Order: sequence, then structure tokens, then C-alpha cells
Amino acid sequence: MEKEDNRPEDILTDVFFDLNNQVDSVSMRPQVVSVRRIGVQKSDKSVAWPIRVTLTNSDDVKSVLSRSNLLKKSPEEFFRKLYLAQDRTPEKRKEHQKLVSEMKRRIESEPERYHYIKDRRVISVDKRLSTPDDSTQNANP
Repeated sequence: MEKEDNRPEDILTDVFFDLNNQVDSVSMRPQVVSVRRIGVQKSDKSVAWPIRVTLTNSDDVKSVLSRSNLLKKSPEEFFRKLYLAQDRTPEKRKEHQKLVSEMKRRIESEPERYHYIKDRRVISVDKRLSTPDDSTQNANP
């Protein structure tokens, strides 16, 4: 499925459709206020060209973001490569980048554990137990 030349609106419709196909519960039909590309397309087509989407309310945003991990399970390769993220202020982006760097460092130093970011902390979990270990959590105010 080739989507690179589609309009942002068409891609967004396809994303919502794919998310709905993977959930047995109520269908997600968020009301979209606006959709636009951010910046200019790079000459290297392998580099993502971000889309900014504005929804009518924060509940729709939470619903879309909470289901975004389902895209990784999509039968379509295009959807498996998508990444959805909330809009962040410059300060929040900087804070998140520090968390990502810390998580990458932990992945290198502790490959036997799962590492993820939750509630502004890096959490490490033993792969065998799959439960959070408080001793390896990194609290960031």
C-alpha cells in the first residue's frame, strides 16, 4: 500500500479506519478540526513528513493516542511504520528527549530488560516477569 502521495486527510482517514478494525469496542470517530503538513518534504523520501491534526476535544485526542499502539499490529506495513505523538511545547519536547536518551542508555546497558516511558519516567521491567521494578524507575519532576 503506497500512501506517500496521498493528501494528509486521506492518510488520517485510513489511520482511523485501521485503528477501528483492530478494536472490538466502540468505533472511533473523532471530529477533525484541521489537518496540515508541517514543514517541507525532504528530498529523501524515507524521512517522515509530519502531519499536524487538530481534533475537537481532548477526549478524542486521548482515545486516538491510547489506540496508536495498535497500528504496530496492522497487517499493512504502512501503518506499522506510523508514529503518533501528542503536540508538545518546546520545554516538554526537551524533557521528553532527555527521557528518550535515558531509555536508550538503559537499553544498551540492560538489554535483558524492557524499558519504556510512562508518567514522565523511564521504567525498566524484567522481561521474564514483565512487572515494573521500582528500583529502576527514574523520576523526573
